[in-house]
Amino acid sequence: MEKTTYGSFAEYQESRGSTAVTEESVRQFIAGKAGQDETFRKALIADPRGTVEAEIGIQMPGVELKVHEETNDELHLVLPASMELTPSELARVSGGWPGTGGGGNDDDTPIDFDDNDPG
Repeated sequence: MEKTTYGSFAEYQESRGSTAVTEESVRQFIAGKAGQDETFRKALIADPRGTVEAEIGIQMPGVELKVHEETNDELHLVLPASMELTPSELARVSGGWPGTGGGGNDDDTPIDFDDNDPG
């Protein structure tokens, strides 16, 4: 089976038929590129935030990025965050980062979930 490669995050998003920047789309693209491009992989390990932000073209304020490199005899499990989320956190994880068209709100203020007024 031949691997599909994408030159940019925008090309990857286009192939998926989506413009929303979600946590999952970023993870998949970054992991795929790191598996195919050793120079990118080294940059990602040395400077996770700078490398990811440059690659996807958006800033991710308030998000700490950590890279864990598995070995053949090691497996890393990523546990989900606590289930107690603020409305702002819920908006961020339910569809993307604010200002990216992927959910959330543009100014990261709390969302009023009780407001039933659609306008």
